[in-house]
Amino acid sequence: MIELTKWHIQKNRSILSNGFSCLKKLEMKTSHTKYSPEKWLDYQQGGGEQEMDVAQSLEAFAKEILRSVLKDSGHVLYSSAATLCRGNVYLLGHNPGGSPEGRDYESIEKSICNLKLKQSNEYLDDSWNGLGPGESKLQRRVCWLLDRLNMDVRKVCASNLIFSRSIDAENSDFTNMASLCWPVHEYILDIV
Repeated sequence: MIELTKWHIQKNRSILSNGFSCLKKLEMKTSHTKYSPEKWLDYQQGGGEQEMDVAQSLEAFAKEILRSVLKDSGHVLYSSAATLCRGNVYLLGHNPGGSPEGRDYESIEKSICNLKLKQSNEYLDDSWNGLGPGESKLQRRVCWLLDRLNMDVRKVCASNLIFSRSIDAENSDFTNMASLCWPVHEYILDIV
């Protein structure tokens, strides 16, 4: 397993009080780059030259890496599939919030299978806590932050460090789940 302490960011990393990290990809280096879209495609295709859509390759990779938690309630990507392209920022929250009870319809596996078709942005288009789309406190904070950075929320690739939902951060099994999810983040970072 990859230990999160092995990675560092050379220049800029803003950790905000609401738990979000803005990672400036162009200034980030990891000390362990085991996974990449190119290596995964070569592995899956036996070294062939056949091209695969970015979302499809991420889907195949994530299903393999996350097989032990596929049935858990959660999400892999908070932004649309269109954000799986070169960009300057990869926004990470802690993990999807709310009780996982009764949310079988929101499994990590379904989230992965729907990656290619995903057009919505959780911070703008989803209703959280019974409020209108984009109206929860956290959604508004994320939009405010990206606006202050002169970034279009719809164009920023966004996810959570941990893909499994928990009622709060204390119940997220941080050490184990962050280590499990990190290879998928490395894969996404190679894209964005």
